[in-house]
Amino acid sequence: MWASDMQLQAEKSRGDFLAVKSRWTRWLKLAATILVLFDYGMVSAQGSFRLLNLCAFTVWVGSQSNSGQPILSVASVGLDPGTSTIISAPPGWAGRFWGRTGCLFDSPSGQGTCSTGDCGGAMRCTGIGGNPPATLVEFTLNGDDGKDYYDVSLVDGYNLPVNVAPTSSSSSSSRVTSSLSDISSSLVSCGIAGCTGDLNESCPPELRVLGDGGQAMACKSACDAFGGDEYCCTGGFGSPTTCLPTSFSQAFKAACPNAYSYAYDDASSIFTCTGGSYSITFCPQGPLAETQGSSSSNSSTDCCPSWLPSAANPRSQQQSSYSRTLDSSACCSTYSKLITIVVMSTLAIATNLI
Repeated sequence: MWASDMQLQAEKSRGDFLAVKSRWTRWLKLAATILVLFDYGMVSAQGSFRLLNLCAFTVWVGSQSNSGQPILSVASVGLDPGTSTIISAPPGWAGRFWGRTGCLFDSPSGQGTCSTGDCGGAMRCTGIGGNPPATLVEFTLNGDDGKDYYDVSLVDGYNLPVNVAPTSSSSSSSRVTSSLSDISSSLVSCGIAGCTGDLNESCPPELRVLGDGGQAMACKSACDAFGGDEYCCTGGFGSPTTCLPTSFSQAFKAACPNAYSYAYDDASSIFTCTGGSYSITFCPQGPLAETQGSSSSNSSTDCCPSWLPSAANPRSQQQSSYSRTLDSSACCSTYSKLITIVVMSTLAIATNLI
């Protein structure tokens, strides 16, 4: 009788242990699944845009989503010199960004005007496009074949130098790389779109927009300046075979070879990447590009540990602040992936030990 009771107690204890083990195993597997989905979603599905101002003046960022797309939430639309902000976009988002200059707004109402790129006198461009001329940054996330499509366009004219550079790519998380150097190089392999020169200085006189002091502050497109199907690629000129480059679009292309110069300038102007996050920089060769002061734009290097090799760690390189900004974003993305891999591996080991 006593032996039978002991056997029953042992079987009950073993059953309790197996039940606890089963629960912990399920929870650990669930946690690992959540981590995988979180990492995939942050890297592949959700777009991330880092807006950086290296101009010597404040740039007011405007954004407009394509029809049927949600309006993005911009935490800070006014970027002082040397500062940055990060914007997230949902999977499949498509739309545009641009910089506004010479803006004056009333604090309580948020209404005012901008010298270039104005969007209806509003501080926040909630779905309203910018008045041309304005340099546009255009995106389509997760488009054909799952690729992101991006470009810098002068079709609506020019007001600011700007470029777009990928700072991470999901392609690096879909394969095992042999070293951190391989990860770093794969993150920034998708090409830089942009118009980095000061087109206002070289703008043809017929297209130039002058400020109150007589200085050039923007450059119109030929379509905006003259109208007509030939310049606007409309009517009988509404196809790639009939709408050809004009002397004005050729001048734009010569100054900015990695930007759209007219509506059908696709071949050398549109860039693709896969599931990445992007850095949009105003005045990338501006006065702050080499001597950027302390600002929020430097905070991205803080997450990059000193033990990473030089190829992935911008702290060990002698670079301009602009280059460090791009590399540090890639470094932080790499670091976050490594942390995720370590946590998932720990969970897997713990699951097998229980």
